[in-house]
Amino acid sequence: MMDKAVKTYITVLKAEVQHLKSKLEPTETGHIHTTINTLQHRIKELESQNESR
Repeated sequence: MMDKAVKTYITVLKAEVQHLKSKLEPTETGHIHTTINTLQHRIKELESQNESR
């Protein structure tokens, strides 16, 4: 079972990803794409760590 704090953290990370996606432009937003990918990877890490518990 996933800890409540971890669930909240994942929810916040997902909200941040959505916010960043709204900031994307056709050019000059490579840093935002990188940040989104990093946050999505972190979300997957947290979800898989908690599935194994």
